[in-house]
Amino acid sequence: MTEEEFRKAVQRDGYDEPVARERRPGQVNSEHVHEFALRLLVLSGEMKIITPERTFVCQAGESDSVDTNTPHTEIAGEHGVHFLAARKTV
Repeated sequence: MTEEEFRKAVQRDGYDEPVARERRPGQVNSEHVHEFALRLLVLSGEMKIITPERTFVCQAGESDSVDTNTPHTEIAGEHGVHFLAARKTV
């Protein structure tokens, strides 16, 4: 998925404007929840997202989402990660 395709998709689906984020190599964002749905697009590097139901490794050009109030952990890959994150309050 390209950045343009991602931006169009999140706008169509009612998400806020995506915000660029970065995580350093190996950075862990320990298990937490959000009061909003989250959709992300990895621009470079990779991020592992772990929920109680699944583990997904998102690489450049790949998108993933986490539903509202879903416990999840985010782990940046060995080269870090640069990604876009869009929120949707439900």
